[in-house]
Amino acid sequence: MSGAGSASLAWAPETNYLSGVGDSPTYRDFGASETVDASELSRNLLEIYAPDDPETQSFLAQNLGGQLDVSFLMRDDDYHRLIFSDGFTGFASGLAPSAEVYAGVNTASGTTERQFRGWSPATASISYNGPTETVRVTLSGAYGTEERNQSLTPGVIDAGGDEVPGHGASLSFAGGSSVSKLQSATLSFEGLSRLQRGPQQTPVDAVVGNVSTSVEMQSLYEDPRLYERVLGSAGASTIEKTVDEVAASLEFAVEGSTVASYDFQAAPDTYDWQDLVNPDNDLTESITWRGRAVTGSDPT
Repeated sequence: MSGAGSASLAWAPETNYLSGVGDSPTYRDFGASETVDASELSRNLLEIYAPDDPETQSFLAQNLGGQLDVSFLMRDDDYHRLIFSDGFTGFASGLAPSAEVYAGVNTASGTTERQFRGWSPATASISYNGPTETVRVTLSGAYGTEERNQSLTPGVIDAGGDEVPGHGASLSFAGGSSVSKLQSATLSFEGLSRLQRGPQQTPVDAVVGNVSTSVEMQSLYEDPRLYERVLGSAGASTIEKTVDEVAASLEFAVEGSTVASYDFQAAPDTYDWQDLVNPDNDLTESITWRGRAVTGSDPT
């Protein structure tokens, strides 16, 4: 039987895909209030039939399928080592970053640790949900294989600093025009990686996919500046044939000290109003921005 305080969770970057973490790795936690939302191993069993029997005769184990999803409160930008393929700050074609993740539990009958190898996040989201909520990061992706250990692998686990509060988030456009009444903002990355396979049960490599970046934001309506951007450009009053890009910056800080930041080019895709005729609530505008040319803060 397990109970509160019986679990352990840490990760370390791999030197190469499924090639281990080296002789003296740095084991890191993900952040505060970590949760493992999925840790599913599938053996992809194939049922074998015979023409003279209505039941399955046997099972053939095929390619391994592993999925690991983790969520945590932001307190540093070390997770950039897991999502950015170019110097931990940007995207480049080629191999995607991968890691080993160690998820263990101590019970009355002993210790069990699942050592996930070849984990490469395919999606990531960083979410601000108002000034009273802490900023949360979610990473999801496939892993290549896993092993069972009877003791916990990480010794000393490197932890980050203080958690980033909601009032430490800021979103700005066009060189410093901050959204002062921002209610929520989620930065999402998709296609960070995909696994390549061969005639083996386990994958061979993790490579960078077709990376897609978006920001979904909601703010109290103040003026038409952002609405004009959706029409096509600054100052627009009618729908224009093209939509201009604008420089954008999303930053997360603790007491004025930046913990993680993202600079990118943004183009508005969808726009909506809520609570236009509602005396109990203020008018809000919701915008989905598409992003490119992303540069993240350097975790090193």
